[in-house]
Amino acid sequence: PLLLQTLLQSSPSDPTSTSTTTQTLPKLPKPRMAALRTLYDPFDGYAPLDSALILYFPSPRSFTGEDVVELHTHGSRAVVNGILHTLSQFSTSELLVAVG
Repeated sequence: PLLLQTLLQSSPSDPTSTSTTTQTLPKLPKPRMAALRTLYDPFDGYAPLDSALILYFPSPRSFTGEDVVELHTHGSRAVVNGILHTLSQFSTSELLVAVG
């Protein structure tokens, strides 16, 4: 789940690089264990988006049999819109790599 690791990263490891493959990414939460983490926007200077409970269910031991990530965020429209806006900025290929 590279996408999740990117959202959990507070700053780039290499400030000259926008590629997530050259950055040191934070560890994911342990599978099936809730973790309180801060989500960051890598497209806006790593501005904090929200503190969220994150659960990671790796394949094949998830309901769908695929990697699943649950983000339990604060429910305000601003927070939800900010997170959805950030997710929408990833390219299709980045999203496919992140989930596949």
